[in-house]
Amino acid sequence: MRALVDIVFERKHLTKMTKGLINRTGFISISCIIKVHGQRAQARFEAGHLTTADNWSTDGGGRVLGKTPADRHIDSQLVKMRDDLNDIHADLERQGKTVTARRILDIYRNPRTHLSLLDLMQAMLKEEKKLVGVELALGTYTGHKSRFKKVAQFLAAHNLSDLHPSEFTYSTADKFLHWLLLDQKFGRNSAVKGVQVVGMVLAWGVRRELLDVNPMQQYKYKLAPPKDIIYLMAEDVAELAAFPLEEPTLQKVRDAFILQCWTGLAYADLLALNVRRDVENYIDQQGVKRRLLRVRRQKSTYVKNYECIIPLLPEAERILTQYNDKVPIFTNQAYNRYLKEIGARLGFSPEQMTTHVGRKTAGVLMLNLGVRMEVVSKYLGHRSVTMTERIYAKILDKTLIEDFGRVFYNATQTPEPAQPQEVGGRVVPLWAEATLVRKEAASA
Repeated sequence: MRALVDIVFERKHLTKMTKGLINRTGFISISCIIKVHGQRAQARFEAGHLTTADNWSTDGGGRVLGKTPADRHIDSQLVKMRDDLNDIHADLERQGKTVTARRILDIYRNPRTHLSLLDLMQAMLKEEKKLVGVELALGTYTGHKSRFKKVAQFLAAHNLSDLHPSEFTYSTADKFLHWLLLDQKFGRNSAVKGVQVVGMVLAWGVRRELLDVNPMQQYKYKLAPPKDIIYLMAEDVAELAAFPLEEPTLQKVRDAFILQCWTGLAYADLLALNVRRDVENYIDQQGVKRRLLRVRRQKSTYVKNYECIIPLLPEAERILTQYNDKVPIFTNQAYNRYLKEIGARLGFSPEQMTTHVGRKTAGVLMLNLGVRMEVVSKYLGHRSVTMTERIYAKILDKTLIEDFGRVFYNATQTPEPAQPQEVGGRVVPLWAEATLVRKEAASA
């Protein structure tokens, strides 16, 4: 159905402050208003012309009456502006696109914004594809591509496939978020990331001067509270390694997962692993020749490098030797499905058996074995120690308590409350006694 559009010019008296009073100057500014029948939203902007109040008429949607060359010029400019806006309306109708006042105004201000939101997304993807491995990791590009498909599905489901970028308002963002949560059964954080990618596209459009403003700039993204990390304890890993499996496929899946638990490799890094390329030899403190992996993580680019240094522990060496340094690999979907099948036989919950749990387990194992935080951070290829601390914060509580017990108490005995001792006429706690005695002896 053809949309009816009115282009109306209105006057606004200009004022000035005189002796504390607001007085009209006798001049008026001209505003243009775009109205689409049946829609509440209007688009108003300054036409950029001034005239006198006596020269203004509301006939025909607003016009200048004066006979001077300046008045005739202003009136002709208003006529041209109305014609240009009506031409944009006609173009949108011919293309079968939704007509809104805001879209007409955006195209008038910047003809390059004659792009839909989906067109803008495709333009951004095209640019990102060229930057893969330079400024962008392949996983980031494929993640954006996957999320863009969800945006396209949402727009199609709501007859908004030709939605203009400026029309993706807070209300539309909320509808998209609820659609992801309710219709697509996304978790809260995954749904929020789906909305964030639209804001990212709009910001990109502004940077590339394809848009004047980002309508999502002030939108608040509310993530769910962080969950506790899921991992396996050392005894769980040992039980998994010893569990009898008859099916060769499940044996390979189990071994790949245990390799993750003892190397901290993410699935994408495991998939790209080439042991003969990534391995290095070193001599340990006992003079024994051992191997380590130096792995450039798949999220790395030429600008940002995430490198893991992974000494191969006995269990990891056992698995690599068993498979002649060629890790058995499956698709991520099949890998997770088989892991859950194995976990069910051992009584593990489905959440405990995913590709990412293997990596988290590696971090926990190293921390519980007393490996320093900065070493674990390099081992996992985190960009900073702060990131490692944030992920493993609750694990650190347990490690802290155990470390204090090992340093200050006999780990095999229940500590008794320490009785203060008198040194040099002063009462001091036991842990400080030796230090004070040495200081007093030195000063004597």
